[in-house]
Amino acid sequence: MIVRAVAVMGGIEVHSRKTPAEEKALRAKKRAERSELLASRARAVTNRRSTGAELPPPRDEPTAAIPRPSAQRAAGLGIVRVAESVAAQWSSISSTAAPEGTVTVVFSEIDGFSALVDQLGEHEAVEVLRRHNEIADDLTRRHGGWRIAAEDEAMLVAFGGASRAMRFAKDLQRDLSRVEEMAAPVQLRMALHTGEADGATSSDFLDRVVLRGAALGCEAAAGEILVSSLLRDLAPATEFHFAKSRGITLHRGEPDEASVEVASLEWR
Repeated sequence: MIVRAVAVMGGIEVHSRKTPAEEKALRAKKRAERSELLASRARAVTNRRSTGAELPPPRDEPTAAIPRPSAQRAAGLGIVRVAESVAAQWSSISSTAAPEGTVTVVFSEIDGFSALVDQLGEHEAVEVLRRHNEIADDLTRRHGGWRIAAEDEAMLVAFGGASRAMRFAKDLQRDLSRVEEMAAPVQLRMALHTGEADGATSSDFLDRVVLRGAALGCEAAAGEILVSSLLRDLAPATEFHFAKSRGITLHRGEPDEASVEVASLEWR
């Protein structure tokens, strides 16, 4: 599809047309710039967490499809790293494992993992992470999903059905809360979003479903499974129960700021 760009010069609108190849190259350039910018900010957040230093305000970006962690508590930093990784490798990921039909993505992150490392030491913290990964991988297989990406304490898993994804999320929270041999209790922040994957090799599915799910993940509280309103509406009422819906703002202060409705999936 030919996309029309509009520029205003001297009060006169000048219309130009870009070829599909030019538009694709432009989107790829913007994603690369955004990924590099957020990668540098992620490193800055990591360096400042140990000292408690206040984070500087974010710089302006051309777009803000990849979410930001909370500047106050660095929540969602792992999810941001996963989102960056997926965005950077999307062409390869979508060509080798392109989903079909309705696909639900699940973002998950161990809450306060850096503090856990400080508390337990690196060796014990790695053992906690290893046990978490064992449980997550077993549940992923059991519920018919597949892991898309993982970065330390965070991961992205996809399912070919909303109910499968929600069962996975509930079981993962429950199983981790019941593990007695862990050196410290683990809480997850999780978020689920869903969408049609027809033509998933395009950046549209990445932006509309995957990165939106990551943005929701950065808003989830510790121990919470946050789902989009679309996913809540797809859930069988006899099996899944939700807390009262609430509105949140994604990408606050950015060009693509959006108010969305979400709900917490009950799992306890």
